[in-house]
Amino acid sequence: MEMMVIFADIQDAFSSGETRECVSCSYDFKVAGYCFKCHGYLCFKCSTAHPSGDTTADHLHHMLARNMVDPENLTLDELASLTEAPRCHVLNHGNRFAQQCCSTCANLPVCVDCIHNDHQTHSLDSVTLVSKSERERMNNKIEVLRREMRYLDNLKGRINNVQRQLDANVTEKRSKIRSLYDRESSEIEIRLRENSEELDRSLDLINNEENEVLRGVHQERSEEMFAISEKYQRIIDSILIENENKRQRLKVKHLKRETNITSKEQTLDKVYQSLNNTIAKEQSENLEEIERILEHSNNTLSRLQNLDTTVFSIMGMRDEWKDVLYLPDISVASEPLVKDVIKEFPQLEELSDFPVGELKPVYIDHGTITEDSVVDIEGIDARGWQINGMTSVGEGSIVVTGRVSDEASHITVINAKGKMLRQPERKKKTRRSMYSPFRYCASLTESKIATTCQCSSNILALFDARNGSSSRKDITEVTTKEGSSTSWHVSCMATSSAKKQILVGSFDRRDVHVFTDQLKHSHTLLLPDVVRWPRDMAVYHGNLLVCDDEGGRACLVTMATPQADEDTIVECSLVCELPKPGLQNSDCRPICICTDTSGFIYMLWDVTIAGQLKSVLVQYSQDGRQLLTKRPVDGNARSLATMETKKGEKLLIATERTGKLYSYGLVKGSYDE
Repeated sequence: MEMMVIFADIQDAFSSGETRECVSCSYDFKVAGYCFKCHGYLCFKCSTAHPSGDTTADHLHHMLARNMVDPENLTLDELASLTEAPRCHVLNHGNRFAQQCCSTCANLPVCVDCIHNDHQTHSLDSVTLVSKSERERMNNKIEVLRREMRYLDNLKGRINNVQRQLDANVTEKRSKIRSLYDRESSEIEIRLRENSEELDRSLDLINNEENEVLRGVHQERSEEMFAISEKYQRIIDSILIENENKRQRLKVKHLKRETNITSKEQTLDKVYQSLNNTIAKEQSENLEEIERILEHSNNTLSRLQNLDTTVFSIMGMRDEWKDVLYLPDISVASEPLVKDVIKEFPQLEELSDFPVGELKPVYIDHGTITEDSVVDIEGIDARGWQINGMTSVGEGSIVVTGRVSDEASHITVINAKGKMLRQPERKKKTRRSMYSPFRYCASLTESKIATTCQCSSNILALFDARNGSSSRKDITEVTTKEGSSTSWHVSCMATSSAKKQILVGSFDRRDVHVFTDQLKHSHTLLLPDVVRWPRDMAVYHGNLLVCDDEGGRACLVTMATPQADEDTIVECSLVCELPKPGLQNSDCRPICICTDTSGFIYMLWDVTIAGQLKSVLVQYSQDGRQLLTKRPVDGNARSLATMETKKGEKLLIATERTGKLYSYGLVKGSYDE
């Protein structure tokens, strides 16, 4: 680096012809030469006499005269040929020239005295060998860095692609939300107009009826005697009062409806604004992160180019001492640069998009449960079998599972009329247990269901309802707890088709094991303290609905997914408790639960009033906080499911011991009526 500074200064002084202080006579003259042994400029007179002096006679070969070179074409090689080897760093060694390099002391130049004294046990090499070694190592590192420059070029291309994709996604999301907003706004205007028109029609109808009645009364009064005029007057007054009350009730009803519609319009505007704000915020944060990566890329490229220029300049001098003294330090200093050059940004592509909530419709339908049919499930009651689980699969088929005897369980595929389609095999106990072999099931895809048995809790299986094939997994290692005083027995199971997960709950425990669709254990959910153990479960909008039979409550709890580096146990928190259907002083216990495609929740409750046990079917709102309808059902009902048919969605209820299958229609209606 020192030689580069001297080179630039000499070139500038020779080209400009400026005056400098002469190192020999100490006067300011126009520069005529430079002595590398004296390290100073010479005037014209001194540059001629300088090599003739007694003490400077050996300086001739280390002088550069201005009239001997072209300043514009002056090179580092020419300057390097005029320099001399470094002198010994030890002051009392008579300013001797260095003879060798001490590798032990970071390539320190040493003289003969140093070689035979302080450095005689050190690693000593000739400057030529050390220079060659340092050049080769630096050339290798420069070659590696130059190859890695292609990664930086590719990184810029990726950044440009991500920015374009981000702009396209933002435009698409805004267009989609705007379209939904316009559609909902149009729906609101239609509802307001229909409400106003219905009010006008109803008022006209009342007015017409009133006029008709009054005409008849007046006609009758005119025909009657004056003595009964007071009687008809009272009739008239009564009619007027009654119709006025009708008008007032009708106005109140429609005013309430109009207020409800207006409130929904305000909610829609707030959600729309919130989504737009979210998009703007996410876009800004992603762009900031992209700019940070781009800045890192540009800075790294600039540092790499500076390093390349510096190394090229030093190695271009072809000065072995410069190689030995400077290249090792530059090599060490370049290590962080190497790491920055090959640094990867795996999250870069993720910045092209971000999740945004949906603009949900403000008009929500609620379902009406209608009577449909009841059939006997073939072979259940006659054989004394039981049904403990039920789920629907594609092509209008239904899978029921349950107990056969104290030693076996069954998996049976039926149609909507209760006719058996297939029954691949009966499962026997795999271990001794005080529990009966109650078998549970839940659909994972249109054809595959997950199933396990209460007394065979160490076996989890996937069953194909189309052909009866199955795959099994022994999960003993997962379900066995060290030091636990109670054994692990299945109480229920649920599935998440979106996440391809299988959830298995157990008696007397709050832990719910989560498995993948490959029957591999993923993590464990720990239910809140308010839940004793799950009698039944259902995955619902990313949360978990839980029937706590022993605790006498139904809850909605969170169901978070652990990060890759987290522990395998995830604690759930309570979102809300669902309202109970019973009257005051009644004992209510939730039995089973399911949801329909519109998001409404259905639950079977056992309600005990004055010693009488009754089963009640309850329908809840889509957030689970409002009880919409309830109705008594068969007292032996223990399983719930929904099924899509050509006539619409059906709600299915199966009895445990009698083998009855009840089917109910789900009819949608307007929520604001």
